[in-house]
Amino acid sequence: MTYEIDVGDGIVFLYFQTEGVSLELFVRYYSRRRSNGERVYDGEFRNPVLVAFNLFTLTADHVTYDIASRTLLGTGNVTTANGAGPSTHANSMKFRIANDRAFRLP
Repeated sequence: MTYEIDVGDGIVFLYFQTEGVSLELFVRYYSRRRSNGERVYDGEFRNPVLVAFNLFTLTADHVTYDIASRTLLGTGNVTTANGAGPSTHANSMKFRIANDRAFRLP
């Protein structure tokens, strides 16, 4: 089950349980739309969407989060970092949140 806590000023925390552990997904955004089990977050000029989960961070012009499948789709100027590894840049990237990690999908 996923719980969404909107703290205002373009910040939301999504909490969910996986294998008995509670996890937190932080999203900072400029605007947001809700539709059919998805959350679509948009950034603005010089203020992209920021997603943080454990040691994983993603910034992009737009991020779509599918609640049921726990997938993130970042589009437009996507940059990711995961712990001490190098950052990755692309126009579009998709990830699945599983256990305590974000796994890149094809």
